[in-house]
Amino acid sequence: CNHGINLSWYRKAAETGHYEAQMNLGEMYRTGNGVEPDVIEAYAWFDIASRQEVEGTSEKLNSLLELMGPEELNAARKRAEEYYAKYTEPFLE
Repeated sequence: CNHGINLSWYRKAAETGHYEAQMNLGEMYRTGNGVEPDVIEAYAWFDIASRQEVEGTSEKLNSLLELMGPEELNAARKRAEEYYAKYTEPFLE
């Protein structure tokens, strides 16, 4: 499996409001599957997917909360707000 291609396609779709791609991208960053693991990046993608009521995102967010300290959580929430404004709001109907 070519993770670089998956990452590229998921990112393109996620950045145009595709909630399943946002969830998949979050999972890649959570597990380090094809990317360097990054709890802040994973949280941001899961958070914006959860705002579109994607099933399973709240469990993923809760699992990440256990791994983050207050500073990381603040950074993750800030990034999620930025991503939502940039990658989700423009595409809502």
